[in-house]
Amino acid sequence: MESRRVIHGSGAIGRIGGRIALLTLAAVGCILLINVTHPQQVIEARQNMQQQDQPVTASSSEGLYRGQPISQLWARNLPEQAWLPDPQCRHFVTKFTRDNCLEVLLLASFPRSGNTWTRFLLEAASGLYTSSGGPNYIKYVKGESLRQSDENIRNYVKTQKGAELTQLGFIGETSLWTQGTTIAMKTHSFPEPWNATEAKINEYNWAPFAANTTRRAILVVRDPFKALISLKIYSKTQSVLNNDNDWQKLFQGDEWIDFAVYHANHWYKLNRQWVERTNMTHVVIYEHLTKNTMPELQGMLQFLDVQPDPDRMECVRRHLEGRAHNKKHDIVPNNAVYPLHLRGLVWSYIHQLNWVLKTRGYKPLPLDLYSFADEFRDIGL
Repeated sequence: MESRRVIHGSGAIGRIGGRIALLTLAAVGCILLINVTHPQQVIEARQNMQQQDQPVTASSSEGLYRGQPISQLWARNLPEQAWLPDPQCRHFVTKFTRDNCLEVLLLASFPRSGNTWTRFLLEAASGLYTSSGGPNYIKYVKGESLRQSDENIRNYVKTQKGAELTQLGFIGETSLWTQGTTIAMKTHSFPEPWNATEAKINEYNWAPFAANTTRRAILVVRDPFKALISLKIYSKTQSVLNNDNDWQKLFQGDEWIDFAVYHANHWYKLNRQWVERTNMTHVVIYEHLTKNTMPELQGMLQFLDVQPDPDRMECVRRHLEGRAHNKKHDIVPNNAVYPLHLRGLVWSYIHQLNWVLKTRGYKPLPLDLYSFADEFRDIGL
Protein backbone atom coordinates (compact mmCIF):
# COMPACT_ATOMS: atom_id res chain seq x y z
CA MET A 1 0.00 0.00 0.00
CA GLU A 2 1.31 3.41 -0.85
CA SER A 3 0.06 6.92 -1.49
CA ARG A 4 1.51 9.50 -3.83
CA ARG A 5 0.53 13.08 -4.57
CA VAL A 6 0.90 14.40 -8.11
CA ILE A 7 0.15 18.07 -8.81
CA HIS A 8 -1.16 18.96 -12.24
CA GLY A 9 -1.26 22.49 -13.57
CA SER A 10 -4.57 22.02 -15.36
CA GLY A 11 -7.72 21.43 -13.37
CA ALA A 12 -10.58 19.13 -14.28
CA ILE A 13 -12.22 19.98 -17.57
CA GLY A 14 -14.55 22.96 -17.40
CA ARG A 15 -17.51 22.82 -15.06
CA ILE A 16 -20.67 24.49 -16.26
CA GLY A 17 -21.17 28.16 -15.44
CA GLY A 18 -23.09 29.23 -12.39
CA ARG A 19 -21.94 26.38 -10.15
CA ILE A 20 -21.47 27.50 -6.58
CA ALA A 21 -19.19 25.85 -4.06
CA LEU A 22 -20.32 26.12 -0.43
CA LEU A 23 -17.59 25.35 2.07
CA THR A 24 -18.12 24.40 5.73
CA LEU A 25 -21.22 26.18 6.95
CA ALA A 26 -21.03 25.27 10.62
CA ALA A 27 -24.24 27.07 11.50
CA VAL A 28 -26.19 24.94 9.05
CA GLY A 29 -24.60 21.52 9.44
CA CYS A 30 -21.57 19.68 8.10
CA ILE A 31 -21.53 20.98 4.55
CA LEU A 32 -18.01 20.31 3.34
CA LEU A 33 -18.69 20.83 -0.34
CA ILE A 34 -21.86 21.20 -2.39
CA ASN A 35 -21.80 21.72 -6.13
CA VAL A 36 -25.00 23.30 -7.35
CA THR A 37 -26.25 24.89 -10.52
CA HIS A 38 -29.23 26.92 -9.36
CA PRO A 39 -29.85 29.12 -6.28
CA GLN A 40 -32.89 26.99 -5.45
CA GLN A 41 -30.55 24.03 -4.87
CA VAL A 42 -28.66 26.11 -2.31
CA ILE A 43 -31.93 26.78 -0.47
CA GLU A 44 -32.93 23.12 -0.58
CA ALA A 45 -29.50 22.08 0.72
CA ARG A 46 -29.76 24.49 3.64
CA GLN A 47 -33.27 23.32 4.51
CA ASN A 48 -32.17 19.69 4.39
CA MET A 49 -29.23 20.36 6.70
CA GLN A 50 -31.43 22.26 9.16
CA GLN A 51 -33.66 19.19 9.37
CA GLN A 52 -30.67 16.91 10.10
CA ASP A 53 -28.36 19.07 12.19
CA GLN A 54 -28.72 17.19 15.49
CA PRO A 55 -25.92 14.72 16.20
CA VAL A 56 -26.77 11.06 16.62
CA THR A 57 -26.00 9.53 20.00
CA ALA A 58 -23.17 7.02 19.72
CA SER A 59 -23.93 3.45 20.73
CA SER A 60 -20.23 2.82 21.29
CA SER A 61 -16.85 4.45 21.02
CA GLU A 62 -17.16 5.43 17.39
CA GLY A 63 -13.82 6.60 16.02
CA LEU A 64 -12.96 9.90 14.38
CA TYR A 65 -13.16 11.45 10.93
CA ARG A 66 -10.73 14.35 10.56
CA GLY A 67 -10.66 14.62 14.33
CA GLN A 68 -14.45 14.73 14.77
CA PRO A 69 -16.43 11.89 16.39
CA ILE A 70 -18.05 9.93 13.59
CA SER A 71 -21.27 9.49 15.57
CA GLN A 72 -21.78 13.26 15.45
CA LEU A 73 -21.93 13.04 11.65
CA TRP A 74 -24.41 10.16 11.41
CA ALA A 75 -27.82 10.80 9.84
CA ARG A 76 -30.97 10.01 11.77
CA ASN A 77 -33.72 7.69 10.61
CA LEU A 78 -31.83 6.06 7.76
CA PRO A 79 -31.08 2.31 7.49
CA GLU A 80 -28.00 1.03 9.26
CA GLN A 81 -26.01 -2.17 8.83
CA ALA A 82 -24.46 -4.44 11.47
CA TRP A 83 -21.64 -6.14 9.56
CA LEU A 84 -20.06 -7.94 12.51
CA PRO A 85 -22.21 -10.88 13.65
CA ASP A 86 -21.10 -11.97 17.11
CA PRO A 87 -22.76 -10.51 20.25
CA GLN A 88 -19.62 -8.63 21.30
CA CYS A 89 -19.51 -6.79 17.96
CA ARG A 90 -23.11 -6.30 16.84
CA HIS A 91 -23.33 -2.81 18.32
CA PHE A 92 -20.71 -1.56 15.82
CA VAL A 93 -22.98 -0.43 13.01
CA THR A 94 -22.40 1.29 9.67
CA LYS A 95 -24.49 4.36 8.78
CA PHE A 96 -24.93 7.27 6.40
CA THR A 97 -23.79 10.69 7.51
CA ARG A 98 -25.81 13.84 7.06
CA ASP A 99 -25.44 15.46 3.66
CA ASN A 100 -21.98 16.73 2.74
CA CYS A 101 -20.21 15.60 5.90
CA LEU A 102 -17.67 13.55 3.94
CA GLU A 103 -15.38 14.50 1.11
CA VAL A 104 -15.87 11.38 -0.94
CA LEU A 105 -13.01 9.90 -2.90
CA LEU A 106 -13.05 7.17 -5.53
CA LEU A 107 -12.41 3.48 -4.78
CA ALA A 108 -11.29 2.30 -8.19
CA SER A 109 -10.33 -1.06 -9.62
CA PHE A 110 -10.53 -3.26 -12.65
CA PRO A 111 -13.61 -5.51 -12.20
CA ARG A 112 -13.14 -8.60 -10.03
CA SER A 113 -10.14 -7.17 -8.22
CA GLY A 114 -11.53 -7.17 -4.68
CA ASN A 115 -13.47 -3.88 -4.71
CA THR A 116 -16.55 -5.26 -2.95
CA TRP A 117 -14.51 -6.94 -0.22
CA THR A 118 -12.52 -3.74 0.23
CA ARG A 119 -15.79 -1.85 0.65
CA PHE A 120 -16.86 -4.27 3.38
CA LEU A 121 -13.59 -3.77 5.24
CA LEU A 122 -13.84 0.02 5.04
CA GLU A 123 -17.48 0.08 6.11
CA ALA A 124 -17.05 -2.33 9.00
CA ALA A 125 -13.92 -0.53 10.23
CA SER A 126 -15.13 3.06 9.90
CA GLY A 127 -18.86 2.83 10.54
CA LEU A 128 -19.43 4.77 7.31
CA TYR A 129 -21.09 3.51 4.13
CA THR A 130 -19.47 3.40 0.72
CA SER A 131 -21.43 4.16 -2.44
CA SER A 132 -21.38 3.03 -6.03
CA GLY A 133 -22.02 4.51 -9.42
CA GLY A 134 -23.82 7.68 -10.47
CA PRO A 135 -24.54 10.24 -11.28
CA ASN A 136 -22.39 9.76 -14.35
CA TYR A 137 -20.16 12.54 -15.63
CA ILE A 138 -22.71 14.09 -17.99
CA LYS A 139 -25.43 14.23 -15.34
CA TYR A 140 -22.99 15.51 -12.76
CA VAL A 141 -21.73 18.49 -14.75
CA LYS A 142 -25.34 19.39 -15.57
CA GLY A 143 -26.18 19.39 -11.87
CA GLU A 144 -28.70 16.57 -12.18
CA SER A 145 -29.46 13.96 -9.51
CA LEU A 146 -27.38 15.58 -6.79
CA ARG A 147 -29.09 13.66 -3.97
CA GLN A 148 -31.57 10.96 -3.11
CA SER A 149 -34.25 11.83 -0.59
CA ASP A 150 -34.25 10.05 2.75
CA GLU A 151 -37.66 8.59 1.88
CA ASN A 152 -36.37 7.18 -1.41
CA ILE A 153 -33.43 5.54 0.37
CA ARG A 154 -35.66 3.97 3.00
CA ASN A 155 -38.17 2.72 0.42
CA TYR A 156 -35.43 1.32 -1.80
CA VAL A 157 -33.94 -0.71 1.02
CA LYS A 158 -37.36 -2.02 2.04
CA THR A 159 -38.63 -2.99 -1.40
CA GLN A 160 -35.64 -3.60 -3.69
CA LYS A 161 -35.40 -7.26 -4.62
CA GLY A 162 -33.07 -7.25 -7.60
CA ALA A 163 -30.06 -5.33 -6.28
CA GLU A 164 -27.73 -8.04 -5.07
CA LEU A 165 -25.25 -5.82 -3.22
CA THR A 166 -28.04 -3.99 -1.38
CA GLN A 167 -29.45 -7.32 -0.24
CA LEU A 168 -25.99 -8.32 0.96
CA GLY A 169 -25.85 -5.21 3.16
CA PHE A 170 -24.22 -2.58 0.97
CA ILE A 171 -26.96 -0.07 1.64
CA GLY A 172 -24.75 2.77 0.45
CA GLU A 173 -25.67 1.56 -3.06
CA THR A 174 -28.86 3.58 -2.62
CA SER A 175 -27.08 6.91 -2.20
CA LEU A 176 -25.38 9.15 -4.75
CA TRP A 177 -21.75 9.99 -4.04
CA THR A 178 -22.53 13.67 -4.66
CA GLN A 179 -24.48 13.75 -1.40
CA GLY A 180 -21.29 13.46 0.64
CA THR A 181 -22.82 10.82 2.93
CA THR A 182 -20.42 7.96 2.13
CA ILE A 183 -16.69 7.58 2.66
CA ALA A 184 -15.76 6.26 -0.80
CA MET A 185 -17.38 5.59 -4.17
CA LYS A 186 -16.75 2.33 -6.00
CA THR A 187 -15.98 2.62 -9.69
CA HIS A 188 -14.68 0.45 -12.51
CA SER A 189 -14.75 3.37 -14.94
CA PHE A 190 -11.87 5.51 -16.14
CA PRO A 191 -11.16 8.72 -14.23
CA GLU A 192 -12.36 11.98 -15.65
CA PRO A 193 -9.81 13.51 -18.05
CA TRP A 194 -7.74 16.53 -17.08
CA ASN A 195 -8.55 18.63 -20.12
CA ALA A 196 -10.87 19.06 -23.08
CA THR A 197 -8.50 17.37 -25.53
CA GLU A 198 -8.50 14.17 -23.50
CA ALA A 199 -12.26 14.45 -23.07
CA LYS A 200 -13.06 13.79 -26.74
CA ILE A 201 -12.84 10.01 -26.29
CA ASN A 202 -15.60 7.96 -24.64
CA GLU A 203 -17.02 10.87 -22.72
CA TYR A 204 -19.67 8.92 -20.79
CA ASN A 205 -17.50 6.19 -19.28
CA TRP A 206 -15.89 8.37 -16.61
CA ALA A 207 -15.91 8.57 -12.86
CA PRO A 208 -16.16 12.32 -12.16
CA PHE A 209 -14.38 14.16 -9.39
CA ALA A 210 -16.14 16.81 -7.33
CA ALA A 211 -15.31 20.32 -8.52
CA ASN A 212 -12.72 22.36 -6.64
CA THR A 213 -11.41 19.38 -4.69
CA THR A 214 -8.16 17.47 -4.73
CA ARG A 215 -8.47 14.38 -6.91
CA ARG A 216 -8.02 11.49 -4.47
CA ALA A 217 -8.50 7.79 -5.04
CA ILE A 218 -7.76 4.36 -3.65
CA LEU A 219 -6.75 1.97 -6.41
CA VAL A 220 -6.94 -1.81 -5.87
CA VAL A 221 -4.71 -3.81 -8.25
CA ARG A 222 -4.96 -7.59 -8.65
CA ASP A 223 -3.09 -10.23 -10.66
CA PRO A 224 -4.78 -9.82 -14.08
CA PHE A 225 -4.66 -13.54 -14.86
CA LYS A 226 -6.98 -14.27 -11.94
CA ALA A 227 -9.09 -11.14 -12.43
CA LEU A 228 -9.77 -12.09 -16.07
CA ILE A 229 -10.93 -15.57 -15.10
CA SER A 230 -13.25 -14.16 -12.46
CA LEU A 231 -14.58 -11.53 -14.86
CA LYS A 232 -15.34 -14.14 -17.51
CA ILE A 233 -17.39 -16.16 -15.03
CA TYR A 234 -19.13 -12.99 -13.81
CA SER A 235 -20.05 -12.16 -17.41
CA LYS A 236 -22.19 -15.31 -17.37
CA THR A 237 -23.57 -15.21 -13.82
CA GLN A 238 -23.96 -11.43 -13.33
CA SER A 239 -23.48 -12.18 -9.65
CA VAL A 240 -20.75 -11.48 -7.11
CA LEU A 241 -21.52 -14.93 -5.69
CA ASN A 242 -20.34 -17.61 -8.10
CA ASN A 243 -22.72 -20.50 -8.53
CA ASP A 244 -21.48 -24.06 -8.61
CA ASN A 245 -20.96 -25.00 -12.25
CA ASP A 246 -18.56 -26.47 -14.74
CA TRP A 247 -16.88 -23.41 -16.21
CA GLN A 248 -14.26 -25.15 -18.32
CA LYS A 249 -16.10 -24.51 -21.59
CA LEU A 250 -15.89 -20.72 -21.04
CA PHE A 251 -12.11 -20.86 -21.33
CA GLN A 252 -11.77 -22.60 -24.65
CA GLY A 253 -11.61 -21.32 -28.20
CA ASP A 254 -11.34 -17.94 -29.88
CA GLU A 255 -14.08 -16.29 -27.82
CA TRP A 256 -12.05 -16.68 -24.64
CA ILE A 257 -8.83 -15.57 -26.33
CA ASP A 258 -10.50 -12.44 -27.72
CA PHE A 259 -12.04 -11.70 -24.32
CA ALA A 260 -8.70 -12.05 -22.55
CA VAL A 261 -6.79 -9.95 -25.11
CA TYR A 262 -9.27 -7.09 -24.89
CA HIS A 263 -9.62 -7.07 -21.12
CA ALA A 264 -5.90 -7.46 -20.42
CA ASN A 265 -5.36 -4.21 -22.30
CA HIS A 266 -8.26 -2.66 -20.39
CA TRP A 267 -6.68 -3.79 -17.07
CA TYR A 268 -3.49 -1.96 -17.97
CA LYS A 269 -5.12 1.25 -19.22
CA LEU A 270 -7.57 1.52 -16.32
CA ASN A 271 -4.92 1.06 -13.62
CA ARG A 272 -2.50 3.40 -15.37
CA GLN A 273 -5.04 6.19 -15.70
CA TRP A 274 -6.02 6.00 -12.05
CA VAL A 275 -2.38 6.59 -11.18
CA GLU A 276 -1.92 9.40 -13.69
CA ARG A 277 -5.20 11.32 -13.45
CA THR A 278 -5.32 11.97 -9.73
CA ASN A 279 -3.48 14.26 -7.34
CA MET A 280 -3.25 11.65 -4.59
CA THR A 281 -3.60 7.92 -5.16
CA HIS A 282 -3.30 5.20 -2.54
CA VAL A 283 -2.38 1.95 -4.29
CA VAL A 284 -3.50 -1.27 -2.62
CA ILE A 285 -2.17 -4.57 -3.91
CA TYR A 286 -4.92 -7.17 -3.61
CA GLU A 287 -2.44 -9.97 -2.89
CA HIS A 288 -1.03 -7.94 0.01
CA LEU A 289 -4.52 -7.14 1.27
CA THR A 290 -5.39 -10.84 1.45
CA LYS A 291 -2.17 -11.76 3.29
CA ASN A 292 -1.79 -8.72 5.59
CA THR A 293 -5.33 -7.46 5.81
CA MET A 294 -5.24 -5.38 8.98
CA PRO A 295 -2.09 -3.33 8.18
CA GLU A 296 -3.37 -2.68 4.67
CA LEU A 297 -6.77 -1.66 6.05
CA GLN A 298 -5.11 0.69 8.52
CA GLY A 299 -3.26 2.32 5.64
CA MET A 300 -6.50 2.92 3.74
CA LEU A 301 -8.22 4.37 6.80
CA GLN A 302 -5.32 6.73 7.37
CA PHE A 303 -5.59 7.89 3.76
CA LEU A 304 -9.32 8.45 4.34
CA ASP A 305 -8.61 10.57 7.45
CA VAL A 306 -10.38 8.01 9.65
CA GLN A 307 -9.05 7.13 13.10
CA PRO A 308 -10.96 3.91 13.86
CA ASP A 309 -12.16 2.75 17.23
CA PRO A 310 -9.71 0.05 18.50
CA ASP A 311 -12.49 -2.25 19.74
CA ARG A 312 -14.24 -2.01 16.38
CA MET A 313 -11.01 -2.89 14.62
CA GLU A 314 -10.55 -5.94 16.83
CA CYS A 315 -14.03 -7.08 15.82
CA VAL A 316 -13.18 -6.56 12.15
CA ARG A 317 -10.03 -8.62 12.63
CA ARG A 318 -12.19 -11.52 13.84
CA HIS A 319 -14.62 -11.25 10.88
CA LEU A 320 -12.58 -10.46 7.80
CA GLU A 321 -14.50 -12.39 5.15
CA GLY A 322 -17.70 -10.39 4.92
CA ARG A 323 -20.73 -11.68 3.05
CA ALA A 324 -19.96 -11.26 -0.64
CA HIS A 325 -17.28 -13.87 -1.06
CA ASN A 326 -17.30 -16.10 -4.12
CA LYS A 327 -17.67 -19.84 -4.06
CA LYS A 328 -14.64 -21.78 -5.15
CA HIS A 329 -14.38 -22.84 -8.76
CA ASP A 330 -11.92 -25.12 -10.51
CA ILE A 331 -10.53 -22.62 -13.06
CA VAL A 332 -6.95 -21.60 -12.34
CA PRO A 333 -4.36 -19.81 -14.49
CA ASN A 334 -2.57 -22.65 -16.26
CA ASN A 335 -1.14 -23.32 -19.70
CA ALA A 336 -4.47 -24.63 -21.01
CA VAL A 337 -6.39 -21.52 -20.00
CA TYR A 338 -3.57 -19.17 -21.00
CA PRO A 339 -1.58 -20.44 -23.99
CA LEU A 340 1.94 -19.10 -24.47
CA HIS A 341 1.14 -16.11 -26.68
CA LEU A 342 -1.60 -14.99 -24.27
CA ARG A 343 0.65 -15.39 -21.24
CA GLY A 344 3.28 -13.25 -22.90
CA LEU A 345 0.77 -10.55 -23.82
CA VAL A 346 -0.68 -10.27 -20.33
CA TRP A 347 2.78 -10.13 -18.81
CA SER A 348 3.74 -7.33 -21.19
CA TYR A 349 0.95 -5.26 -19.63
CA ILE A 350 2.05 -6.23 -16.12
CA HIS A 351 5.57 -5.00 -16.83
CA GLN A 352 4.28 -1.80 -18.42
CA LEU A 353 2.13 -0.99 -15.37
CA ASN A 354 4.99 -1.89 -13.06
CA TRP A 355 7.22 0.58 -14.94
CA VAL A 356 4.56 3.32 -14.62
CA LEU A 357 4.28 2.76 -10.88
CA LYS A 358 8.04 2.80 -10.33
CA THR A 359 8.63 5.91 -12.43
CA ARG A 360 5.97 7.77 -10.44
CA GLY A 361 7.47 6.84 -7.08
CA TYR A 362 5.31 3.89 -6.08
CA LYS A 363 6.54 0.53 -4.90
CA PRO A 364 6.61 -2.05 -7.71
CA LEU A 365 4.01 -4.73 -8.25
CA PRO A 366 4.61 -8.02 -6.41
CA LEU A 367 5.70 -9.85 -9.56
CA ASP A 368 6.70 -12.97 -7.62
CA LEU A 369 3.06 -13.42 -6.59
CA TYR A 370 1.60 -13.16 -10.09
CA SER A 371 0.70 -16.13 -12.26
CA PHE A 372 3.46 -17.55 -14.51
CA ALA A 373 6.09 -15.46 -12.70
CA ASP A 374 8.74 -18.13 -13.24
CA GLU A 375 8.44 -17.63 -17.00
CA PHE A 376 8.01 -13.89 -17.32
CA ARG A 377 8.99 -12.09 -14.11
CA ASP A 378 12.59 -11.24 -14.99
CA ILE A 379 12.91 -9.44 -18.33
CA GLY A 380 15.73 -7.11 -17.30
CA LEU A 381 13.64 -4.00 -16.45
